[in-house]
Amino acid sequence: MPPSASARFANRDKAVLRHVSLYGLGLPAVVSRVFFGGKQAGHVLTRFATDSGPLVGYPRSLPGGLSYYRLSTKGVSLLSVSKDKAEPLGESALDMAIGIVFFLLHGTGASVSSRTERASTFLWPRHSARKCAALCE
Repeated sequence: MPPSASARFANRDKAVLRHVSLYGLGLPAVVSRVFFGGKQAGHVLTRFATDSGPLVGYPRSLPGGLSYYRLSTKGVSLLSVSKDKAEPLGESALDMAIGIVFFLLHGTGASVSSRTERASTFLWPRHSARKCAALCE
């Protein structure tokens, strides 16, 4: 029997949170493309960024009025990851995280897995490419 719609949504929501944890931030355009087949993901990200939600939103904080999201203390607790994942990013760390996300997940026509394999050797030397790709699927 296939999983119920609510189970599929719960799995997708957890995958979005793992994506934000792995890459350090969530960009609406990337989340939309990776998890929603190009459909807008704003409703999910906004729901997650409530006062007690697993994400913190930084609305219109990037050039061009773009927003991004980071894990909140609740998100860190839900995923059992380091508390530093909930700390605000400095300017250079933010620039690097945006560059990595766009290179790996929103860049050229290459598949996510092939870009993850190429980049994981220097971005995540202690993790295999397969593990890195599985975290965002």
